[in-house]
Amino acid sequence: MSPKSLSVTGLKIMSLISILLSAVSCSKEGVKQFQGYYSYKTSGTVTLTAVEETSEDSSEGTTLGPNTLTLELESETGQMNIVTRSSKEGTMLITMNPIGSGVSTYEMTLKEGHLVSGEEARSLKFKDLIATSQLNLNVSLDAEKVGDIVLILHNISGKVSYLERTYTVSSSDVKTVAKEN
Repeated sequence: MSPKSLSVTGLKIMSLISILLSAVSCSKEGVKQFQGYYSYKTSGTVTLTAVEETSEDSSEGTTLGPNTLTLELESETGQMNIVTRSSKEGTMLITMNPIGSGVSTYEMTLKEGHLVSGEEARSLKFKDLIATSQLNLNVSLDAEKVGDIVLILHNISGKVSYLERTYTVSSSDVKTVAKEN
């Protein structure tokens, strides 16, 4: 091989490396990967388990509520915005504006590539076989970005009085899927 062909090959390799590095440097890192405007839908279920009553708690007669109850969250569709509060601290604000309802906000922190929130008391609408009920429960979020989709898992916990019984949340399967606009 001549020195001239080596330098041409070297230039080609350097050009390829330069293109690859510029592609990598354009990808969003940290909190910026979540930043944007999204259309979202939230749905899922929560399972409630009745708390055993002590003899002092129980009243004469029967209770309406079963021992275990699965309630369906009233689905929400709307617009979601994720904005950076502090890149240095890795904090973001999520605003969710469902169609036909009020806006809710969540303070989120970046941890190991996910956005997570602390637990907050929230009023959630659930449907059962009879009616729609509003229950006050605790919610924390865990969000992950995959391509142009943000997947948010809602971890729901707490105790509620429902159908004349006290229940605790034994499991929840509530998710938000948001597609970047």
